[in-house]
Amino acid sequence: MVELRVMTWNLRGTGRPDLDEVAGRILAAHPDVVGIQEVRRGQAAKLASRLRWHHHWALKHFSYGPLTWLAEGMAVLSPHPMPLHTRTVLNPHARPWSYRRRIMQRAVLGGPHGPISIVNAHLASHESNGERAQQAEVLAGEVRRNRDDNVITLVIGDLNAADEPTTLAPLEAAGLTDAWRISEDATTRTSSGFTNPAARPQQRLDYVLVPDTLSVDGVDVPAGGDEWHRLSDHLPVIARLRVR
Repeated sequence: MVELRVMTWNLRGTGRPDLDEVAGRILAAHPDVVGIQEVRRGQAAKLASRLRWHHHWALKHFSYGPLTWLAEGMAVLSPHPMPLHTRTVLNPHARPWSYRRRIMQRAVLGGPHGPISIVNAHLASHESNGERAQQAEVLAGEVRRNRDDNVITLVIGDLNAADEPTTLAPLEAAGLTDAWRISEDATTRTSSGFTNPAARPQQRLDYVLVPDTLSVDGVDVPAGGDEWHRLSDHLPVIARLRVR
């Protein structure tokens, strides 16, 4: 079986994190692919340059008028080639400049693992559980389409769902399993798994969801603290997987 390390991290780009330190934290985790939420185009490009990795950036929303470099988006980065990249708006009724606009970013990972479809998502926040459930249905549809094409697909990202059944159920029905729950059974946990807020984590908002074609060796989440809070209000999640 081929080992695959997957990382997801909401980076809160508006806080202008130290990209050198972010790159160092990513390299220390040795991931094969990283999905990042809340990152600006320039930040994603600079981070990829520091890592010397491939990357794709996708626009989420644009609320700063002519200041296009401040537009918020999402990125997928990898040391391996990613020959295919697509972007889908999960709630098309939301205006392009609204922070409520949410997207799904899909990149196909090549190299020794490929083709594997990485779906990077950032679902509705706060009390919008109805919106989250609808957006999760769209994600589930993407997973089913890929499965019909015999492509291994996993979903990563900030789902804003603290063990919320209405959000997770559509994805579970599409054949995905919460990697953290599997790792809990395997006694490979390294922390509480909480990812937010980074200084004193109290809830789990960030997920790696995997199909049964991937086995889970373990899931790592930093314990948090002020050194992580300097970089973001979320902690990263790193899943150690194997392709069956």
